[in-house]
Amino acid sequence: MPGGATRAAIPPDNPQTPEKIALGLRLFFDGRLSVDRTVACSTCHDPARAFTDGRPLSIGIKGRVGQRNAPTILNALYDKTQFWDGRVKTLEEQAALPIINSVEMGQPLLDAAVARIAAIGEYQQAFKRVFGRAPNGPDLLRAIASYERTQLSSWRPGESSRAQPDK
Repeated sequence: MPGGATRAAIPPDNPQTPEKIALGLRLFFDGRLSVDRTVACSTCHDPARAFTDGRPLSIGIKGRVGQRNAPTILNALYDKTQFWDGRVKTLEEQAALPIINSVEMGQPLLDAAVARIAAIGEYQQAFKRVFGRAPNGPDLLRAIASYERTQLSSWRPGESSRAQPDK
């Protein structure tokens, strides 16, 4: 059961559900969100690398080198702002920007990524089950953010981040 800090970090307009989290997981690992189908969220936020890419500068579509490295998404639900520079406040806002970034995933507009997944029957059915409607930008971002909110390390707000000796 989530603690108080975790419950408080979940926005009331995007409650967590197992179905939404599962949809977000599929989207997070789906390269079809990128313009050339080669980059997924998980490309730069790889679970095997603590949800980073382990690079000094992240690599996007067509081998383009970014300006920063990918921060981990572990515990990102507790962050007051997202990205290294804090340019957005929510995970929903954060989820959109790599998709439309010309270096990262390269879509000209979020609607282009939505149109691609809306053409896939499996996604049509999943969005209908989860949100009661066809795929759209806000719901795509809600699903990805819901998955990201499940990625927690053993540390929780209010705990010391330093290792404690065994007693």
